Amino acid sequence: MEKRYRLMADIGVRHIEGYNRKVDKVMDDRERQKVEEEDAPGLEDNKYALFEKPEEHKGRLPYIIVVIDELADLMVVSLREVEESLTRLS
Repeated sequence: MEKRYRLMADIGVRHIEGYNRKVDKVMDDRERQKVEEEDAPGLEDNKYALFEKPEEHKGRLPYIIVVIDELADLMVVSLREVEESLTRLS
């Protein structure tokens, strides 16, 4: 989850949908740029360098569904850790 937050912050979006839209646009633009470079070699344009660390941005982020069974039992055993994790998830 921390990695997701870092990736989203890296390109300035606040949710997965915005991240995926931006990644799709950049990936499409990069593909278009590759075709243009093949047609006219030597023209190097770095206008699509949106990401600070492009090696970490490998594509779309999937949505994650978490199902917690026996939540009450978990909270009895370690309330503080469970509460912190739930707060972070929400």
